[in-house]
Amino acid sequence: MGLYLNVMVTVASIAIASVWLAVVKNSPLDPLPATYPSRPKEEGVFAHNALLHGVEKIGVGQVSGPEDLAVDSHGRIYTGCSDGWIKRVETDGQIVNWTYVGGRPLGVVVGLHEEILVCDAYQGLLNVTEGKIQVISTEADGLKYKLTDGLDVAKDGTIYFTDASHKFDLNQFPLDFLECRPNGRLLKYDPSTGQGVGGIG
Repeated sequence: MGLYLNVMVTVASIAIASVWLAVVKNSPLDPLPATYPSRPKEEGVFAHNALLHGVEKIGVGQVSGPEDLAVDSHGRIYTGCSDGWIKRVETDGQIVNWTYVGGRPLGVVVGLHEEILVCDAYQGLLNVTEGKIQVISTEADGLKYKLTDGLDVAKDGTIYFTDASHKFDLNQFPLDFLECRPNGRLLKYDPSTGQGVGGIG
């Protein structure tokens, strides 16, 4: 009986080890240990306040998952939504479907010529004017973007933006948190050359 039990334990151990190795080998993760700073004290800039209690809400029920906003020279607000639309809030508060870009528009900013520059999670860096979409960059340094996210534009027209992960796309972003590796990139796009360049900063 003792020999039988030892054999069964050995077989079970080998089976468990084989399954574990198969899972680890086929996993897309290459994780590092996670270390997080302690929670700051609720004082100073972290103290509770009522600064937003009196704000007026706009677009309730009319914009889905707005991620960022940009304001043009006429005071109109643009935001990218989870349904693929760039929506515009007119100065009278009316919400209009401005331009459909598909994908998932995240960061938005007004360009030097009043165009709307967009980081789309799936399509890359976009230049959008009403009813017209131009994909201006999908990769930098030979590495395709996986999750273009936030952006800003300098006075010379250079666009600085982020690829939140070069490994995992928006549908897989929980895996990026689990991996705890610096998969994100700070990038710039030079309109004069039409090139995206990574590794800024």
